[in-house]
Amino acid sequence: EDMGLVEPMMQRLRARASRAEPSDEVAGAEKQKLGRLLGLEVVRLMLDNLTQDERLLPAIRQQIGQLEPALIRLSQGDPRFFSDKQHPARLLLESITQRSLAYASQSEDGFSDLLRSVRGAVRSLARVDATEEVFARLLKSLRRRWEDDDARKNQRRIEAARALMHAEQRQMLA
Repeated sequence: EDMGLVEPMMQRLRARASRAEPSDEVAGAEKQKLGRLLGLEVVRLMLDNLTQDERLLPAIRQQIGQLEPALIRLSQGDPRFFSDKQHPARLLLESITQRSLAYASQSEDGFSDLLRSVRGAVRSLARVDATEEVFARLLKSLRRRWEDDDARKNQRRIEAARALMHAEQRQMLA
């Protein structure tokens, strides 16, 4: 859907650039400016879609919206962000959205941990120069934290199941 919106936008930007009929030197600068404008618009479209997705809880949508400055800076310096589906920044967005889709309400067990980790990631991206490497480290860190959270939850479930079985066994013996 996003790519369908990109083509009309590209045509509008080309029309603006062609009106000026610049020299070769200026044409190169115009093309570069056109590329930056396109990158900016694509990032905004992507984030608009995510921040308006009703399946995501409002707190997560807000955090995704706060990623805009970092993603715009990244897109201006790293064109692979758009062409590589495995780019760490895209994987980070996908991981956050996929993980948050597991929660139907903010009061669910584990959601506060997820939100805390996402907020930490957003804050850390606001303080540093957003590069592919920074996004890769952050993605790895988030995934590690989420795996640890999952392991703790599974351990609690196992312990609860054991306690229930023990109580049932005692009841049967009684």
